Amino acid sequence: MLEQLRGVARDLIAARSALRSVMPAEFVNNPPIDLLYALFAADDQAMMVPPLITATGVSGPVARRWLDVLVDRDLVMERDGRVTLTEAGFVMAAEACQAIIESRTGAAGATLN
Repeated sequence: MLEQLRGVARDLIAARSALRSVMPAEFVNNPPIDLLYALFAADDQAMMVPPLITATGVSGPVARRWLDVLVDRDLVMERDGRVTLTEAGFVMAAEACQAIIESRTGAAGATLN
């Protein structure tokens, strides 16, 4: 099940990257979600800061501000340039990916039809 959830996170990262190629960045970027999904999809739910920032598609200072917010909200922890999901961050990302799976299958309820 975890691999399926991580696959959803990777798909969402790829979709946002594809959107950036055809839409203005400000229409697409959502740094805190991108940071959480990138960490969730990463081995051991951890990444070094530079590649994690690159995964967001935003500038370093913007990503840095959002990392600080995620640390303050106890969703990630940072030590020696390595960012790791906390248990709360892991649960949030997993639940978000599960909600997306359910939205695709209709398991969660009504659709927008």
